Amino acid sequence: MISLDIIGAFDHLQYTSIKNSLGNLKYHSNTLESLIDILSNRKVAINTSQGPATWNQQQGCPQGSCTGRSFWNLGADEVLRQDWLQGVHLQAFANDFVFLVNAGTKQEVKNLANKALQN
Repeated sequence: MISLDIIGAFDHLQYTSIKNSLGNLKYHSNTLESLIDILSNRKVAINTSQGPATWNQQQGCPQGSCTGRSFWNLGADEVLRQDWLQGVHLQAFANDFVFLVNAGTKQEVKNLANKALQN
């Protein structure tokens, strides 16, 4: 078993990528419009000693947010849909991926695991 923790996964979700993934789903148009609207025209604002500073937000969503898990699943789905080598099974848990590698010997497991990680 190989466990990969994607550090900062939720912080680095790109809005353009999420929007493209949403376009591939067969949701009702009002649901899609609502989800896309959540990602549109987002601004970050903080108070500084020189006054308020704002900029457009292009990525990231809080890990505990209602939409965060859904948006992460859209990104993870692309990885999960890959054709993995026989004996390699991939599972996703929040921002973690777990590769389960099954082969006859310890050396075969090691070789297969290395091949899977290179893909």
